[in-house]
Amino acid sequence: MADGTRSAATSLQGHASPMGEAGAVPLDHWLPGQHGSVVRVDRADAFGDRLAELGLTPGAPVTVLRKAPFCGPMLLRVRQFALSLRLGEAAAVRVAAAG
Repeated sequence: MADGTRSAATSLQGHASPMGEAGAVPLDHWLPGQHGSVVRVDRADAFGDRLAELGLTPGAPVTVLRKAPFCGPMLLRVRQFALSLRLGEAAAVRVAAAG
C-alpha cells in the first residue's frame, strides 16, 4: 500500500467516514438479536417525520426481533414498543451497534 493511501486510511479510523458516522450501517442489514441505537434517519419527507413520531430518533435504542424471509418486513423493538418496517424503509435508518 502506498504511503499516501495508508495515511488516508489511518486518518479515517474511528472518525466519521464520507458516507456518514463511523460504525453506522443501514438497519436493513441487521439480523435478529442485534441491538444498538439510531444514529440518523436519511428521509427528509413525511415518512421520515412519521419515523421520528414513532420513536426512531438519534440515540433511540433499537433491537431486531424478527426479519421475514424473502425481503419481508422487520419486527423491531424501539424504546419500549414493537414496530414493523419494510426493508426499504429500514434502509433509511442508520444504526450503530451497542458497545
